[in-house]
Amino acid sequence: MDDSDPEFDRQTFDDYWKDLDEQQRINLILQAPQLPAYLGLLPILSNVFSTHYPLREAGRKSLNEMALGIRKNIETPLENKSLRQAQAEAFQGAALIYRKILAQMVFADKSVLIRALMNIGSIGAFFAFKAIYLERVSPDVIKKCIKDLDDWPRLILADQYLQAAPAIRLRFVNLFCYVLAGVKQRRAVIWYYADLF
Repeated sequence: MDDSDPEFDRQTFDDYWKDLDEQQRINLILQAPQLPAYLGLLPILSNVFSTHYPLREAGRKSLNEMALGIRKNIETPLENKSLRQAQAEAFQGAALIYRKILAQMVFADKSVLIRALMNIGSIGAFFAFKAIYLERVSPDVIKKCIKDLDDWPRLILADQYLQAAPAIRLRFVNLFCYVLAGVKQRRAVIWYYADLF
């Protein structure tokens, strides 16, 4: 599949997907991280919660790869892509992931999506905090997701919390005390503060 010219777009994806057999679907999901985020996330998010185990596992693997790829594009933009384009693509990708988070989802499914958002970086952390604030995810989901994350994602999530209004911060103070209590490396905090200036 040529990543510059996929055989579908947002409007034609459903029809294109129906014509594929299971192996072609798995291949498309595994190749999706090489596509632009707004197209690559279509097959991934369609199957990240599939009842078919091979599709679900391929979707979760590709979702993680896509999130890390989006973050990499922001940190080191490609020669043919400006930082603004990389940030716009990250915003589109994070928004698509965020829209999949529903209050009635099971705990494990919410965790998959929150981890993906946190792996995107500060733009993903914005949407992760929005999910917390709008109570699409409970503090328990965040605590579970944070356990596996490094100090840097914890700090960028805390940064979103600090930018919120005082009333919102008061509502979630216990959660973010827990998030920040897990920060162990002094170097991560120093780099975080250095990036602020």
